[in-house]
Amino acid sequence: MPPEPSSWSVVLADDEPMSRRRLRRLLQAAPNIEIAEECGDGASTLAAIRRHGPDILLLDVQMPGMNGFDVLRALGPERLPVVIFVTAFDEFALAAFEAQAVDYLLKPFGEERVQKALERAQAFLRGTATQERLRNQLAQLMRAALSFLPVREARRPRDCAAGARRGLD
Repeated sequence: MPPEPSSWSVVLADDEPMSRRRLRRLLQAAPNIEIAEECGDGASTLAAIRRHGPDILLLDVQMPGMNGFDVLRALGPERLPVVIFVTAFDEFALAAFEAQAVDYLLKPFGEERVQKALERAQAFLRGTATQERLRNQLAQLMRAALSFLPVREARRPRDCAAGARRGLD
């Protein structure tokens, strides 16, 4: 396992200056975090990611030009940093996790919530989240597979138990 870097680089992308300032303050208070660049729109976010290759991307969903999802699509999966979405809209949460985000910060959020998101991102970068993620993916696949199985005729519980004892179920 490679050694952990002394700091994790972050690109911060949010079109609201007040929100960016608050996030900057919270990130500066976090240990081992270095802000590589701040961006206020999708195009500059895309350029910053390509320029710096950050470990972590704090990404607003709705920004001028390109929204957060457009930025991720333009990057492609091989260039994606670990993504934490930052937004005031809860309706994008499912899409954010489908885009492989490690967290979703819903505005307004506090220092503890930002710290928890950063810890989750760092765990992912260290590889300690891999087992948990694989376990969750396996559970999702199993649920999906089970949803396609035909439903058998319902039986009374004691019939199932008797069949199991005989090895018939």
